[in-house]
Amino acid sequence: MKIVQRVEDIVNATLPPPGSRIYASGNAATPQVLFRQLAADTTIRDVEMAGVLFLGEVADLFSEATCRWITHTTPFDITTRHA
Repeated sequence: MKIVQRVEDIVNATLPPPGSRIYASGNAATPQVLFRQLAADTTIRDVEMAGVLFLGEVADLFSEATCRWITHTTPFDITTRHA
């Protein structure tokens, strides 16, 4: 684990590197500061983000622009039906 003082130290042009996967917790533990930086930093490319029940101000994270550099996945696919 790395302790940082500024979110820019972990989300920038080199971090996370392309091909990274990020799992973020949801509910009351939704990391708002991290999400804001991920949505704002246009230097990020080819990152996959997984998690469920993101609460709070997360609209920018799922905007059309942000979805160009972050792919969102969830372990619960409600579009798939099993017989």
